[in-house]
Amino acid sequence: MREHLSGLFGRPICPGTLNVELAAPFVDALPNKIDVAKLGVLPQELGLPGAEVWYEWAAARIGGNFAGIVLHRRAQDYPPNLVELISDRYLRGFLNLSDGDPVEFTIEPEAKSPQELLPVKSA
Repeated sequence: MREHLSGLFGRPICPGTLNVELAAPFVDALPNKIDVAKLGVLPQELGLPGAEVWYEWAAARIGGNFAGIVLHRRAQDYPPNLVELISDRYLRGFLNLSDGDPVEFTIEPEAKSPQELLPVKSA
C-alpha cells in the first residue's frame, strides 16, 4: 500500500498518517478508488480480518501549504467520519500539531495526483 501511495507522489511518503475525525460521515466523497486486494494487501494486514477493504482518495492541499492525499478507508467497522492525511512531509511536525488539534485540508478534485500540487521547480 505504501509503495502504491508513494507512486502517486513520485517520491517516498512520510511514514504514518495523520488521522482526522470529521464532524460528519465522509462517504463517497472522493473521486478515486484503491482496492487493496488488487495491490496484494490482505485485510488482515490492515487489522481487519475477513473484511473487504478499499480506499477512496483524492489529492489534497494540507494546512494550506503541503501536497498530500486524503484517504477514506471503506471497510466494515471502520468509522465513516475518519480520514487519513498522507504527505511526503511529517505533517504533525510541519504543522505543529498535537492530538486533538484541528487541521485544515482542501480536496483538489481536478488534480489527478498529489504531484500536480507540488511546487514547480524554477530553472
